Amino acid sequence: MTSWPGFTIVTRVSEDPVPVETPTDPIPDLARIWWGYSKKVYGPDYPLYQALAAGVADNGDLLEMIAGCRPAAHDPNLLLASVQYLLLNGADHPLADLYGDRSQPDRASLRRAGALFSAFCGEHRDSIVDLLGTRHVQTNETGRCSGLAVGLAEAAARLGQPLNLVDAGASAGLNLAIDEYRLDFGAAGACGPHDSPVLLPCRIRGAPGFRAPDPVPIGRRVGLDRAPVDVTDEVAARWMLACIWPGKGRQERARAAMRLRAGRPLPVVAGDMVDDLGELLEAMRPGPTVVVTSWSYSYLPSGVRPRFLQILRDESKHQPLAWLCLDLLGVEPLFTPITPAPAGEPIPSLIGLAVLDTGRLAVRPVALTHSHGSWLRPLDEPYRPVV
Repeated sequence: MTSWPGFTIVTRVSEDPVPVETPTDPIPDLARIWWGYSKKVYGPDYPLYQALAAGVADNGDLLEMIAGCRPAAHDPNLLLASVQYLLLNGADHPLADLYGDRSQPDRASLRRAGALFSAFCGEHRDSIVDLLGTRHVQTNETGRCSGLAVGLAEAAARLGQPLNLVDAGASAGLNLAIDEYRLDFGAAGACGPHDSPVLLPCRIRGAPGFRAPDPVPIGRRVGLDRAPVDVTDEVAARWMLACIWPGKGRQERARAAMRLRAGRPLPVVAGDMVDDLGELLEAMRPGPTVVVTSWSYSYLPSGVRPRFLQILRDESKHQPLAWLCLDLLGVEPLFTPITPAPAGEPIPSLIGLAVLDTGRLAVRPVALTHSHGSWLRPLDEPYRPVV
């Protein structure tokens, strides 16, 4: 369970939506949830969603509509994705003018965003309620590949290379193609193909000696997801894009990654990231193998997480193994850094690496990072053995 002031998220299995605990009368808590998302989740980086979330928090009609849907629909991301999906599908409404993957609405537009959003939801209520009742939030954020590349380089230094790569909770599996993207760390250098159409910029904070990691050769690669996204399916791809927040070029990157892999489908198998992980790892032998969880581990119920780690411990008796976890700071206490996160910033994600050897475990927090990969703060901390 992850808590921020004013609201609580209950984490569940990776491909399920993120429902929110609410009492018998959910309206007051739903309002606080939306207000908290406006300030703590979307914030100034995503001003359109910040304005929309604040507007929903103040809109009794919309809160009642949400409250009448299944608990999974209490996740603000699901309503916002449903609206954006209808807009991407061609719905004609002035609200569409506020959405742009590279541009940000001006202040005047943001002031009227809430009213336009409310009007759109009123006109398309039946379609929205249907989406809230049947869909779940599922993205594939390629921007995280910058931080993952740093973690993979660290894993290769410990395990050797080439590395086999398993993406648990892979969605469309776009991050399996990490070695086909150009990762730009600014003054710290870049790595990946110079001519890649997928350019992922990442600012380095607080580490003047940091240098872009050397590319890690990848052997076999496979993703595991309960509901893999087929990017050749126009409807499925549109829904995945709708789940991506507009305004930072993230949809453009996802489209570029999909085009890059056109005709070369990424290997993602359908299965549970815990129940089916052991069998998949057996098929990857011999190693070394890295299991990546990129904002999927936090969706596991807390009671299931020890079993995930035990599967890795057991498999490490048969092959060199590491777990590279990118998730919200605090989700997995094993990776808690000694260095505190800077005060006054939104809650960051943490990149943690666990190296497993015949059941023994050593962990290291590698870096703090923006949840979508726009910046990285490397951490100079040692490995810690875990009993």
